[in-house]
Amino acid sequence: MAAPPPVKWYQKELFIGLLIDIIEPKKESVKVDVTETSIHFEAESSTGKHEFDITLHKKVDPEKYHIKVKDRRIKIVISKAEGCQEEWSRLTPDKHRWLKFDVDSVDLTDEETIAARKLEDAKRRLEAEHGPLPKDTKIQQMSNMLNGDDLSRDLELAEKESKFCLSIILNFNVKVAQKIGLHGTP
Repeated sequence: MAAPPPVKWYQKELFIGLLIDIIEPKKESVKVDVTETSIHFEAESSTGKHEFDITLHKKVDPEKYHIKVKDRRIKIVISKAEGCQEEWSRLTPDKHRWLKFDVDSVDLTDEETIAARKLEDAKRRLEAEHGPLPKDTKIQQMSNMLNGDDLSRDLELAEKESKFCLSIILNFNVKVAQKIGLHGTP
């Protein structure tokens, strides 16, 4: 099987969408096979052949899907099956490195998006105050988790751990200030 291209997925109440990044796809080579529980994709482009198979976490309607081929992206929109129209916590039961959730497609009031942005803001503040964070810190691990598919659980854990990391850094700063005799410390 050819290597899978980078894919982002998103959802709305009645459908899921896949954004497949392929430069100059050959429109006539794009093949999509949708069943209730899986998607098979293949296409050729100026950079070679691209292909993937995914098993879906929930059911879709294999008769209701649309494909749009552009210069740098292929978009597939598939209707969720009757009874599966609630929000999906993930697209697939398995994790794939090449498959990511498209945070940009989410409504700004969505609590997962708000939590992800809060985490990024906290990370930026920490880096602004204390310089780059080491690669093996909890915050880096949390940031890496956000690239996964099970966003709800990961974001909840990340928010708790980021508050913990922030409190450790603040306590350390207070102790340093006390040791060197700065005024105004508790």
